[in-house]
Amino acid sequence: LLPDDHRCLELGLEYFIPLPPAGRDPALYLDFRAVRRWLLANARGARVLNAFAYTCGASVAALAGGAAETVSIDFSETALAMGRRNAARNNLPLERFHTICVDALPALRKYAGLPLSEDRRRSKGRGATSSRSSRSRADLARKKSLDRIRKAEFDIVVLDPPTWSTSSFGAVDLVRDYQSLFKPCVLATKRGGTVIAVNHVATVDLDSWLDVLQRCATKAGRPLRSVSVLPPEEDFPSPDGRHPLKIAIAVVD
Repeated sequence: LLPDDHRCLELGLEYFIPLPPAGRDPALYLDFRAVRRWLLANARGARVLNAFAYTCGASVAALAGGAAETVSIDFSETALAMGRRNAARNNLPLERFHTICVDALPALRKYAGLPLSEDRRRSKGRGATSSRSSRSRADLARKKSLDRIRKAEFDIVVLDPPTWSTSSFGAVDLVRDYQSLFKPCVLATKRGGTVIAVNHVATVDLDSWLDVLQRCATKAGRPLRSVSVLPPEEDFPSPDGRHPLKIAIAVVD
């Protein structure tokens, strides 16, 4: 087995990649390297929001690329702790590397200045635990973190949500309702800023999804100045040319 401090080197940065337990995700998604490379080259001076940040690989790359500040939000404190460990390993300024353990759905809406609507019928979701007491403590901590979030604008917003998850604030559904995630990201982006939107559902057509992004931004009153596709790198080919990982670089007008 790999030791807990096993590391990999990518684009000059080190990331801890301990062997995950069976059924758990790896600590670093290698096919997401194209986004980390883009951030290294384009994040200088930017204030970056990383939503569904997981182990904060995008935030590490952004700060290494000269970002003024990164804010990583995720439901898992364990994942965020590894992100902080990665930042420290690369001698990055931790005072500019912020992590918030919180449900990303309401957090994005608060950054965008949108109202919250909690659906208490959804009692379980991503990150739910079997212990009522431990769940209550964790939920209380997340609520306090959510209460501290205020409306804000960022130069770059990274949106890399899971395929599906639920919480008391609703559902993440990349097939039927990407708009509910993309809209607050657009509203929380400065004019001329960039939303890096990601969809990794194989059945979602690229052109149809890009059209959804354009129409959503226009309806929100923040039309997109441009949208380009960032393809995965060459060592992650798709036999039919239709890669399941779709990455859009959307510049907000």
